[in-house]
Amino acid sequence: MKRSLVLYLLFVICIILSSPIASAFSYTEAIPFKYQWVGDFHEGLAPASSKDYKYGFIDKSGTVVIPFVYEGAGDFNEGMAAVKKNGLWGFIDKKGKEVLPFRYKSAERPPSFSKGLAPVQTSNNKYGYIDVSGKFVIEPKYDEALAFSDGLAAVQIDKKWGYINLSGDIVVPLEYDGANNFSEGYGRVRKGTGVESKYGFFDKSGKIVLPIVYDDARDFHDGLASIGKLFWFDDVCNAAETCKRPGLKFGYIDKQGNEVIKSGSGAGADFINGLVLVSDSVGPSHTWQYKNRSGLPIVTVIGEEAREFSEGYAAIKRDGLWGFIAMPDSFNLAAPYVSTVYVNGSAKSFDAYTIGGNTYFKLRDLAYVLSGTSKQFDIGYSTKGITLTGGKPYTVAGGEMIRSDGKTKTYAPTASKVYKDGKEVAIAAYTINGYNYFKLRDVMKLFNIGVTYDDKTKNIRIDTSKRYIE
Repeated sequence: MKRSLVLYLLFVICIILSSPIASAFSYTEAIPFKYQWVGDFHEGLAPASSKDYKYGFIDKSGTVVIPFVYEGAGDFNEGMAAVKKNGLWGFIDKKGKEVLPFRYKSAERPPSFSKGLAPVQTSNNKYGYIDVSGKFVIEPKYDEALAFSDGLAAVQIDKKWGYINLSGDIVVPLEYDGANNFSEGYGRVRKGTGVESKYGFFDKSGKIVLPIVYDDARDFHDGLASIGKLFWFDDVCNAAETCKRPGLKFGYIDKQGNEVIKSGSGAGADFINGLVLVSDSVGPSHTWQYKNRSGLPIVTVIGEEAREFSEGYAAIKRDGLWGFIAMPDSFNLAAPYVSTVYVNGSAKSFDAYTIGGNTYFKLRDLAYVLSGTSKQFDIGYSTKGITLTGGKPYTVAGGEMIRSDGKTKTYAPTASKVYKDGKEVAIAAYTINGYNYFKLRDVMKLFNIGVTYDDKTKNIRIDTSKRYIE
């Protein structure tokens, strides 16, 4: 839906009235403002273009690691990036070696690998998916196609969108007017156009989990999705009369559809790594603020354009040229933790993070894998806080055991109190991506579950038949 300038100005005024300019942390201008364009950092490298519109790649020190010789460039994913030469796209590795020939078209966006497959457009303008050898594994028959995300990809035929899996099987029927990449286990679809548009969400099984009733919606990030509610306001159409124009009031919902930030209070933008990017001015020199969920400005910058932080760096456009600022060193960052965890001898892949040298796991993931064992517990929420009930099977809420994107995230202490079997317990917890993360040993101690760590293999073992030992 197109959003009028008037609506934007109304939103800007609200931000000005409600938000202080001062920010909690200072930032570092990490890479000089000298590029005609830059992308975001992925796998340590960012595409950029020189003033003569030639494209290459820079690292986080600003060093050019792949020369500016291409007509276009996309992000690195799975060790490869798409680059354009003589009007066609091919792929290079991180050393700049051309690993797939320049023979693909692309109508709107550079192709990108995910799960070993990349959508490419052929000479007959149809999209299919190639593997890393360049072989088509899903034949080119789609009018449009997006990269795979969470094992599913949005595709279009005859202006209708749906989703396919890695085998090319249809999971969500091609009957929608719009669709986007899956994000955090949810795919967003649209029915209708313009002010008649309605949005909803599917899960990976193809089941509608949030109904197609929202006037506007964005993807889930950090456990939240921005939702817009349509309203109409009077505007001056010409000197003689007024007319009605559409606008949107934004809020945020969680994955159960609960409105956690009320309509009219949101920015209509995504929370990325715990921060949402908003602007409080219009003109060549905007004031941009990266705010947390409490509305506190964490970082404030000046520039014509700004983007979300990616791998600790955010692209900013100033005086017509792009550069990067770095995330403040003192800001709370959680590093993704990669290890094999064996639960009663069965290997499990958890979404975990390291904070202050300790490993924190998603509470719902732990309850999910322990359900059915002698140490199972359920999770509930009340006005008092988070409730843990021992001996009860876990109630699945959705989103369990979904892996994150493997990037560093911001965290904040969980505000809710924790109760086990009705009694309050003192236990440290943090909010990451909208979920509660607990120190593994704290949870194991709480339910008297044996847990060990092997320094040699770096593996963690959870054994419900054994008791917890410090």
